[in-house]
Amino acid sequence: MKHIFALLLFTIFAAKAQQTIRFSNPNEVLNFATQNSIALKSGNAQIALAKYQTYYAKINRFSPRANMGYAMTDNLQLPVNFLPAEVFGGPAGTFKEAKFGQQYIQNLNITPQIDLINHAAWAKLASFKTSEILSEINQKLIRKTLSESVVAVYFNIVSLQEQIKILNQTLQNADSVMQIIQQKHNQGIIRSQDVNNATVNKLMIKDRIQQLQNGIEQQYNLLKSLCDVPVSSEILIENQNSNSTENVAILPNSLKSQQAELQVKYAQNELKVNQMGYYPTLSFIGSWALQENSNNHFFDGKARWIPQSYVGLRLNIVIPDANKYAQTKLAKTNLQLSEFAVKKLQLQQEIEQKQLQLEMSKAIDNELITKEILSLKNDTYQKNFNLFKQDIYPTENLLLSFNDVLNATLSQQVAKVQTAFQREKININNSIQ
Repeated sequence: MKHIFALLLFTIFAAKAQQTIRFSNPNEVLNFATQNSIALKSGNAQIALAKYQTYYAKINRFSPRANMGYAMTDNLQLPVNFLPAEVFGGPAGTFKEAKFGQQYIQNLNITPQIDLINHAAWAKLASFKTSEILSEINQKLIRKTLSESVVAVYFNIVSLQEQIKILNQTLQNADSVMQIIQQKHNQGIIRSQDVNNATVNKLMIKDRIQQLQNGIEQQYNLLKSLCDVPVSSEILIENQNSNSTENVAILPNSLKSQQAELQVKYAQNELKVNQMGYYPTLSFIGSWALQENSNNHFFDGKARWIPQSYVGLRLNIVIPDANKYAQTKLAKTNLQLSEFAVKKLQLQQEIEQKQLQLEMSKAIDNELITKEILSLKNDTYQKNFNLFKQDIYPTENLLLSFNDVLNATLSQQVAKVQTAFQREKININNSIQ
């Protein structure tokens, strides 16, 4: 019974470990990656942190703070004071020892402070607000990069799958051709070398299938890494073909330029924070204190608590040091670097937009051209095959024509998948803004 129970548990855990995740289109794998990506979860945490920093910066504009202290003092030996003896009827010029003070003293004090004028704190709030917006833009860029990588791997797998299908079908055709060649060899029409060449042709197709299967496994592992799923899980892509060759309008995507401009704004705010740090601050201060004195014991019910309080204003003036000047210089340098980055990223963004359109047009043209080439190659092969069956066309040329059709078919299939990939890249560009 124990063995059966253990086997049942093992089966359950094994089933969980071998969980199969199926995708039939790019949107499904993108949604899955968005939900599971550790990079995106980290980005969400950064956004939350930036919001908290902005919230605390709003409070810190006034920097409300207070110190609270409580002390209990037992004066084991009170200080000795010397008083003129003549006060007590003694001879002039002499002194009498006397002890003054309380043995048990308790002090309770609270000292609040609120900044009324603090230019640096207000400037820091603007810096945190910019940082909050910047973190959201960074998250979008992370998502866009992740989406493009996931889609690229997805269509790599689809392309390899389609090529394997074509090669398996071609392998059957190669077997049929080989049977005809073998029959002609048995009839003494062609040489044994032709049989060998046909056999080699089949083996090469099998080898290509094996290489593509290895490539699919590598792409699946890469997809698991991008989606942050356990290695034990199994991913299965069952793509639904889309044969559309229509061009897609590309919307301007300004995420990178927005990021660069916000970085400039953040650098400007940080420089302002450093410069405002030289300004004085004006604070409201106060104090509320209680003191209890007793010669009997602590918490003496007969003793009374003596209150003391005050309110006022405090002006704080910071004397800059070398470190302060170095921080200001660093903030100026960071501002210059971010301004240079804006120009570069704006130019890069324009180039990427044009490149995206160019790649889409190129993919559509390539798909149409490869389709026409395949049609011509296939027509040539059929005519050559008919001549071969009539024993008026050499075997070597037939195998060359056979492989031409195979390569043209693979090229056409790769072109179709490439068009779908470029279309999905444009969809990502248009949707993540």
